[in-house]
Amino acid sequence: MSATKDKGSQAAPDPLESLKVAVLELQGEYRIHRDAIAIVDRRVVEVEAQVEEILKKRPSSPRPEIMAEREELLADVGLGAKSKKDLYEFDARAEEARLAYAKAHKNVEDEARPFAETASALRKRQSFHETEATRLKDEHRKALIVFLQTQAESIGAEYSDRGKETLEKMNRVLAYQRFLRTAKPQERIVIHNDSFKEFCIPSSGCKPPGQGPFPLAAHLTFIITR
Repeated sequence: MSATKDKGSQAAPDPLESLKVAVLELQGEYRIHRDAIAIVDRRVVEVEAQVEEILKKRPSSPRPEIMAEREELLADVGLGAKSKKDLYEFDARAEEARLAYAKAHKNVEDEARPFAETASALRKRQSFHETEATRLKDEHRKALIVFLQTQAESIGAEYSDRGKETLEKMNRVLAYQRFLRTAKPQERIVIHNDSFKEFCIPSSGCKPPGQGPFPLAAHLTFIITR
């Protein structure tokens, strides 16, 4: 029975505190993705550098040299200096060289492929974090605006209540002053207060005393004498 009572007596969550928590959570999530972007970016640079370093081992194609050498051989065959058998043997060696080149090239490509795929996956992950960071930054900005507006409205309502309370007390002071003057019409009545000489409840558009009108303010001057 007591547990049910305690549960029912719990205070409702403070909307302003809930907004504050939401703003901080969004800010925290944004920082997580922002930091992740920096980490992934560094890793992408490292992996792509590995790919470039591996690809440097790719052999040069023997085709230009083979074609040039074959043209010389054909000329010799035409002049009778070489036979067709020499040409056939050359073509066989050229095919072996081509196959060896293709194999070596493929081996390098195969070695680099996992790193290239890793770099591609990292770039996709980076894009994901960038998208999330952009979204969270926008949501954080909107939540912060709501929080600040709600906070301002809350403080404004409190300010208004305090102002009304102060004005009520001021009116009571003035009322007592009038009562005293009525009770002692032949004597000068002075309201004495050492804490202030001028008191103003400002609001939007107010200016300090002596600098213009107070369109939305209540202004009271107390006479201070000794």
